[in-house]
Amino acid sequence: MAKDAAHRKEWLSNNDWMRSQACYSTLQGLREALLAMALQKAQRNGTRASEDSWKYQQLQVNPRYPTSSYTWVPDADGGRASDGSRNGRIVSIGAQAEKNRVFDARQGEEAGRNKWARILRQLDQKKFETWPEKRDAILQRQAQAMRPYEQDWLRALDCAAMRDYFKNHFDENDPGKITARCSSGTVYAEEADRVCYPQPLAHKDDINQWLELTLGKEIGKADAFALRAFFGNHKESIDKAKELLVGDWDRGNDGNMRDKTVDLMRGVLNHELARKYNWLHPRVVALSMGGLASMVAGAMQLAAMAARLPKAPPPAGLAKWLRTLPPLTLAQQAIERAMTASTGRDRSALLLPVLLTAEVDAKEFLQFVRGSAMISAEKRAATQATQRVRSASRPTGSGSASTNSLPRVAECPAAWRCITSCRPLPCP
Repeated sequence: MAKDAAHRKEWLSNNDWMRSQACYSTLQGLREALLAMALQKAQRNGTRASEDSWKYQQLQVNPRYPTSSYTWVPDADGGRASDGSRNGRIVSIGAQAEKNRVFDARQGEEAGRNKWARILRQLDQKKFETWPEKRDAILQRQAQAMRPYEQDWLRALDCAAMRDYFKNHFDENDPGKITARCSSGTVYAEEADRVCYPQPLAHKDDINQWLELTLGKEIGKADAFALRAFFGNHKESIDKAKELLVGDWDRGNDGNMRDKTVDLMRGVLNHELARKYNWLHPRVVALSMGGLASMVAGAMQLAAMAARLPKAPPPAGLAKWLRTLPPLTLAQQAIERAMTASTGRDRSALLLPVLLTAEVDAKEFLQFVRGSAMISAEKRAATQATQRVRSASRPTGSGSASTNSLPRVAECPAAWRCITSCRPLPCP
């Protein structure tokens, strides 16, 4: 973190770098806007015509708009023309529509390039065209300088002593009594947060290895301390979470995803919606939010790095992380809402998170990232995500802090189509 902070300071303190990047990003946005506007302007919306005029021209010997290539579409507002018939448009169909689309796209691209060329003539073209290469060289130098530190950290994270510490110093069968003076589940979550986060920033292989060590472990095993920390290392809750992570999405089957979510939430609460275990605490929930945000940021950064190569296949493991993150988000949300119900004033209902869909394709996701603005600013986005993770993972205040002071959980990227909603769940 200190090395990364030094790199950020070096970048921010160099006015030439900052000015060049700001100008380049602004001009690239202007270029894309000009091309988009030209394409939109070149697109044909059809010829305005009333219904009667359309019928009349069809009676001609050689109609200008034959029905084999054109059709008339009425306006949605139901407006009338001066001749009393419906207003509408004559639009192309079939092969003619495809021909018009290709022609319009070519015309729009040419118009956009001409507009951009007039701006480009006023710039220092050499400096503008060479800045991306210079910027990438700077980031690459910083990444190479930081990589040895991150690899050393990953070796420590994957060493036998680390696994033995979490396995032998904490009891997964701890009853977690509310009256206990110390919560081993809370300490477990704090220790896991100290060693697991934030994610590496320098190299995609290191990010993938980190995701394998944190997100890729089987939650039922003792070495999955990053995932087990979400549930206070409590065996009964971890067993229910494991069923949720590998659950059946079909609501028609017994033990489907919704039922397993209910079981996980009710398992940590009593029939008065009060918490059963001392680890069900705002601090543990905040740490799990930070961990989830870091995992999401790691997967996004892994895709962003791969997206810099136009024809590169999805990185190894990306499809696995995209499959695992949505149900993990659901499980984390279940614990968060159970904690909220146990500490809130209104305990009459429990809000149930529901994962509506989790259809993820690694190739489509990578294509989405290639088209996003994050490609040109992946280092800045990763740094900002890391800062948010650290702030979410280090809540301040006493144990009686209210849930209103907690940071919001990171939302899944829209490309993952991971959608959650809250529905009232009756008291058990």
